[in-house]
Amino acid sequence: MLSVNQLAVGICRKMMDNAEMYNVKHTLFKNGVHLIDTGNRALGGIQAGLRVTEICLGGVGNVSFTSMDLDGLTLPAIAVSTDFPVLSLLCQASGGYREAMEGWINFTAGSYAAIASGPARAIVHEPEEMFDVLGYRDDAEVAVVVLQSEQYPDEKVGTRLLERCKVNPENLYMVLSPLSSMSGLVQVTARTVENAMVKLHSLNYDVKKVKFAHGVAPLPPLGSRTIVPDDMLSYGSIVHLYVVPEEKTDLREIAKKMPSQTSKDYGRPFTELIREHKGLRGIDINLFAPAEVYVNNLKSGELYRFGKVNSDLVKKMAGLH
Repeated sequence: MLSVNQLAVGICRKMMDNAEMYNVKHTLFKNGVHLIDTGNRALGGIQAGLRVTEICLGGVGNVSFTSMDLDGLTLPAIAVSTDFPVLSLLCQASGGYREAMEGWINFTAGSYAAIASGPARAIVHEPEEMFDVLGYRDDAEVAVVVLQSEQYPDEKVGTRLLERCKVNPENLYMVLSPLSSMSGLVQVTARTVENAMVKLHSLNYDVKKVKFAHGVAPLPPLGSRTIVPDDMLSYGSIVHLYVVPEEKTDLREIAKKMPSQTSKDYGRPFTELIREHKGLRGIDINLFAPAEVYVNNLKSGELYRFGKVNSDLVKKMAGLH
């Protein structure tokens, strides 16, 4: 079975060996733990963000920088494709999962707090219910954790992660990717396939039936206070899923329920929703979904399309008219 942590370590080492090219900083703590800073004390950038996204996909996805036209508004965009959508999903933050909100996604170590994602999730196996349903565990002796936080981690953070991952210190890689950085902006905006898989799971559909996936979403302006990556995912993303449906399942009806427009919170900015709910918890789970979804039935060859990119709303949130 593929080891998402082994694959991700290869990407980490590439960044460490080419730190200057990626504008990242590698620190080896006294306890032996590695830190790759991609946007706090280091500048980071687009290329660093693409590599962090590949790590968040467990090394089994392709990521590229492209552009999208939203009715005359041309924005840079992140495209993701994978032949292992379930493995990719397990490595990401999975914020839309109710179960995941109880898991180590909300990582703390003393006063340090971060959204923890990446392949190490498959070692920690938390939340256990989700991993048991999806049937994957990585027993690798190396672990890679992506920390989405504005705080700079210290050795105590590494020690806490060592306790959770149960690997030797020299085999633990922490990748810091603050949302305020270009790296963080890229890797969060790239969660298109993840959001689609989250929505399928919330509809009680067996996500293992999804064999291939592709998604694209526009990048919001870096540093914007009015529009964030979650807005781009829910109102500007397009996802294609290739599915072998279960017997006697109406895949078209499932696809119809997938777009974010089915949410009671549809049309509201995430900045407003997060402020109202004091975080992601409480936001309607149906909003964590693609704006526009295409589902290809691999048994019949049929293609179903539902939802639509809301260009007007994206322009309004971005302050463009």
